[in-house]
Amino acid sequence: MTRTGTRTTSNPALPSIDPDCTTWRDSAMCRRLVVLKVYSQKEIYELFFPTRSSDPRLILDAKAICSSCPVRAECLAEAIDFNQYRWGIHGGLTADARRLMVSERRRAYKAG
Repeated sequence: MTRTGTRTTSNPALPSIDPDCTTWRDSAMCRRLVVLKVYSQKEIYELFFPTRSSDPRLILDAKAICSSCPVRAECLAEAIDFNQYRWGIHGGLTADARRLMVSERRRAYKAG
């Protein structure tokens, strides 16, 4: 059993990335947790798109889910490539963390 925020859930044995998936998103941990009915679609949305009034533990829960996701790098790359800096947890990083990462990369590029 794993504890995520205010909810305790079983940690089902999740399959590895399915070669028949059409996109990397099909293998994303957040999507598989909905398919396996560990979380509802609404609960996943609340975890990965918290509001300022949301319980701060939700961010930690989302980051914990991302930490074991087999496509975390693809998720983060897409969020950065498509300028998704304003909302949500993508690839285990908050919007603020992604903005900082991009800013540091730009500074390093200009300096180098």
